[in-house]
Amino acid sequence: MARRKRSRARKTSRRRRVGAMSLNASNPAVMFGSLAAGFLLVGKPLNDAVDKLMKIDPITGDPTKSKIIGAAEAGIGAMLLMKKGRKTMPEVVAGGILFGAGLKRLLKEFGVMGGFRKVPVIGNYSVPAAGLGAYSVPNHSKIMGSTDSGLRNGNSSLIG
Repeated sequence: MARRKRSRARKTSRRRRVGAMSLNASNPAVMFGSLAAGFLLVGKPLNDAVDKLMKIDPITGDPTKSKIIGAAEAGIGAMLLMKKGRKTMPEVVAGGILFGAGLKRLLKEFGVMGGFRKVPVIGNYSVPAAGLGAYSVPNHSKIMGSTDSGLRNGNSSLIG
């Protein structure tokens, strides 16, 4: 008696969704989006709340304490954002927000995002005086961050 040939089950073809994006926790768009939200949207309110909780005066507060808090925020956020193993969506979003807020605090504390005239400039630059024409003569100091021209009673050793 002849053996009966077994029939193979036919494979059904799988089709990938074209253009569809899965928003899971390991997606870089979720990571960078949460970091951008932490930096741009949530950074100031979160840092103000932490300052109030730690009793730091924003005007006369200790800058060293604020730098330590910023480094802690950024470090905890980076740890949550880049942890190994299986990540969950709340961990990634909270990590991105903390990292962004800590980065914003550190950039402000180190003077990168301090505003007008916070970073010293080397060269012949001065702020125009308010008035007609708003023109002022640039100072010629060779000392970085100096506001006067270095002249005292008409003679100076700084101008060469």
